[in-house]
Amino acid sequence: MLATAAMAALPRGAIPVSGRQVAAALLSAALIGSIAWRVGQITEDWWQPLSRSTLRLVQVLLGLFTRDPLLVPESFLVGTRSFQVTIAPKCSGYEGIGLITVFLAAYFWLFRRVLRFPHAFLLLPLGMLAMWLANGARIAALIGIGTLISPELAVGGFHANSGSLLLCGVALGIGWAARRSSFFTLTDAPRAATTNPTAAYLAPLVVGLAVSMATGAVARDAFDPLYGVRVVAVLATLWVYRRHYPRAEGWSWSAPGIGVVVFVLWMALAPATTPSPVGRALAAAPAGGAAAWLALRVIGAVVTVPMAEELAFRGYLGRRLVAHEFERVPFRRFSWLGFLASSLAFGALHQRFVAGTTAGMLYAAAVHRRGVLADAVVAHATTNALLAAYVLATGSWSLW
Repeated sequence: MLATAAMAALPRGAIPVSGRQVAAALLSAALIGSIAWRVGQITEDWWQPLSRSTLRLVQVLLGLFTRDPLLVPESFLVGTRSFQVTIAPKCSGYEGIGLITVFLAAYFWLFRRVLRFPHAFLLLPLGMLAMWLANGARIAALIGIGTLISPELAVGGFHANSGSLLLCGVALGIGWAARRSSFFTLTDAPRAATTNPTAAYLAPLVVGLAVSMATGAVARDAFDPLYGVRVVAVLATLWVYRRHYPRAEGWSWSAPGIGVVVFVLWMALAPATTPSPVGRALAAAPAGGAAAWLALRVIGAVVTVPMAEELAFRGYLGRRLVAHEFERVPFRRFSWLGFLASSLAFGALHQRFVAGTTAGMLYAAAVHRRGVLADAVVAHATTNALLAAYVLATGSWSLW
């Protein structure tokens, strides 16, 4: 569908050029992703023959806070007297061993000029061991949360998010440690530049997503009581990279108008449908706590989310698909590839894909109209402010 839509929308002469620009990256990503998926399936099957070692590790870790941890290896049951889990292969975490293996293989290839071989190959068993230990700690933490805090929290947010967080943490930790070790990295290898425009434009969004995954691990249902942590983290990231962003040149009154149009289209394409647990959670919370959460939620919707997403999609992606040194591409410059790809990616980030893609196109149009990124930020903030007002007035919490 995406391929035929792109062929219909792009000018005929742009397709070969755009294809050459991104073909290598897309093919490499597809190949690595496919291999990772298959290898993850293979290592997932290791759970049954190797489960006893993991269950013993979990039992030892549980012994740190309970006297008599329960363990039935034959049925893969482990836990405490008040909370036990039966571990299925898909929830065992052994898929992560395959994923970290493929990640390290790609890492070896991409950084082959700076890694010290054969020393670097030791990262492979170290990565697999780190994933195995992290997996045991994850299962023990899940049981600990279910025993000491809340069974619903354990099998809800923590179970859904902890595996991805651990995989990303181990992968990033290995890369960070390897690049700072003379045993794994050549001492004369070039170091990363002190200024990284890519990090400046993507870090706010990435930090926001990472914090949302972390706070989602302690969330009940779809209500995140620690949403304010995400707001503070994104604001701090924006402050750290503030010198890398283009100076605000003022915004035009057409920007709020575009935001209003997006709001109307969003309500038409993605109206509130099902009841949301947010309303129930706020009704059960103390009045002061509910008011503080709502205030932070509005700040996030109107301030941090528009800035982080516009920097990533219109500031980075839309221009990166035009040139490698994207910061030299004027915001006014239009590219069908950048326009459509950034809008589709924006839509994919949101649960409402059609509405999100349409919004992304209009925000991109706001940027290209005057060549000012602030116009997209103001338009996005206007849309979110109207959505926030509508949600607060009607209680349609599913829109949040």
